[in-house]
Amino acid sequence: MVGSAAKKMKASPRVLNDKLKAEDKDAAIEGWHEWHHAYRMADQDSNDLITVDDIPALYREHFNKVMSLQAHASNPNAVVREETEVFLETAEEFQRFVKRSGSNVEEFSWIDFKKLMTNFMHVQADLLNARREL
Repeated sequence: MVGSAAKKMKASPRVLNDKLKAEDKDAAIEGWHEWHHAYRMADQDSNDLITVDDIPALYREHFNKVMSLQAHASNPNAVVREETEVFLETAEEFQRFVKRSGSNVEEFSWIDFKKLMTNFMHVQADLLNARREL
C-alpha cells in the first residue's frame, strides 16, 4: 500500500465556527461562544490546553471575533481587527490573577480557563464598582 503525501486540509473558518457553536451547545457553555472560539484559536498546538503565555493571543482572538460581528463606525463594509500588542496590559492583569489564584500556571484546559476568567471578571467588576463609590 502506498502512503499518501497529501496534507490534511485545515477547516474553513465557517466550518470551524459551526463546529465551535455545536461544541458550545453540547458543553452547556452558552454565552461563552466567542471566548471558546478564541481559546481554540490561541491553542497553537491543538492539545486543548493553553498556557499563560497564550493569553495575549486569546484576548486578540476574542476581540477580533466579537468585533467581526459589529459594523465599523465609518465604513459598514470594514472589519475592525487588532494586533496582540493592544491587549498586553489587560492580558498581564489576567496573567497576574492566574498566578495569584494558585492554579497550574503552566497550562490549563477550557474548563479551567472559563472558571478563571469568570472569577477574574467578577474581581474586575468589584474593583470598578469600588472606584465608582470613592
